Amino acid sequence: MYFKYDHLEFRYDPYPIGLAKPLPDMSVIKQFRKRLTYAGRLNLSAARLISRFEFSMLPADGGNILPHTDSPPRVITLVVPMVDEGEWDTAFGGGTDLNQAKEVRHNFNQTNEQGRFEDMDVIDTFEFTPNQDVIFIRTFNSWHSVRHMPGAGSKAMRKRLPSTLRHFRKSPP
Repeated sequence: MYFKYDHLEFRYDPYPIGLAKPLPDMSVIKQFRKRLTYAGRLNLSAARLISRFEFSMLPADGGNILPHTDSPPRVITLVVPMVDEGEWDTAFGGGTDLNQAKEVRHNFNQTNEQGRFEDMDVIDTFEFTPNQDVIFIRTFNSWHSVRHMPGAGSKAMRKRLPSTLRHFRKSPP
């Protein structure tokens, strides 16, 4: 499936990118889908959703975020840049990279282990600019990162406000 809205693109692929057929044991993926969905919809009967946000900054002088897929309870992440027009120099980079693992063994990352930049290909980059949001739907292969920013000597900060929707199981009665 492929959805496009303005400059945001969403793709849903039930199997890891780069594989022509399902993994031999799909039970983990099936359990994850069953936990989150019922008839193609988010299953809220056995879960509760919590929204959280935080303010974070990275220095333009060498800041980066290693490739990762986010923690398993996250369902959706919305990242809002908190910079004014002209406050961030695009030469510093700081965009959010959508990554694809170079090796098939790294495609499935259900537990959110961090990857290495050299193990990833960049599929696309959402530039870090004012008045632009980025939304992630967390999956086992939704690798993303922020590459090393080359703003040597700069005091500029990549300021953002990420907001997450997290999925938690209700306690048994």
